[in-house]
Amino acid sequence: MMTRFNARIGAGVLLGLGVLYLVLALAMGHSARAEVPPSFAADDARLDVWAAIHRLVQPDGGAVMVDVRPANEQALYRIPGAVSLPGASARTVRKNTTGKRTVLVVASDDQQAAKLTSEVAAAGTVQSVYFLGGGARSWYLALELPAPLFSTKPPPHGYASALRVVRRWLAAPDQVGAKQVDDALAKLAALDFQPDQLAGKTKPKAAGKKKKITGGCG
Repeated sequence: MMTRFNARIGAGVLLGLGVLYLVLALAMGHSARAEVPPSFAADDARLDVWAAIHRLVQPDGGAVMVDVRPANEQALYRIPGAVSLPGASARTVRKNTTGKRTVLVVASDDQQAAKLTSEVAAAGTVQSVYFLGGGARSWYLALELPAPLFSTKPPPHGYASALRVVRRWLAAPDQVGAKQVDDALAKLAALDFQPDQLAGKTKPKAAGKKKKITGGCG
């Protein structure tokens, strides 16, 4: 009788300890995740819009964006603050970014941007060279397009205010602090709110082969 009772007590204690461990693990894990700073790490040399702005916003002024798209493409839409160098070679890019530690390349497509980025980096005159993934289109969709008008879902809490901060910095960098902008960028990166109505629509699947109707009136 005593052995059975002790076994029950032991099982209860173990169960209680397991629940306590799970609660503590979740609490500590949540706390640790909350304290980890947002990551704007590059996927190879490719940066999304928020990561690109993160590098531009640093107060040391060591980053510059270079737009090498053809002049006719730049005439349709210019990225604010970008140095315009239509069709520039790696040598031209290096010449026009002397003294900068970080260069962000904007090209017509990612393949061209990656190639030019690699050529600029190979010279070793710049510490970090990246390209803007999706080019000017991704910049426009993130910062210029009123995304809520092209989304099936309402913008999540904090999206509008964070976007306003980033837009204010782009319009007047001296009036918004780098820390405030970085916090806003982290918020936007975490929310990842996209204008999903602009995504390509797929054709609806056929409901099956229609049956031929035979017969008729009369």
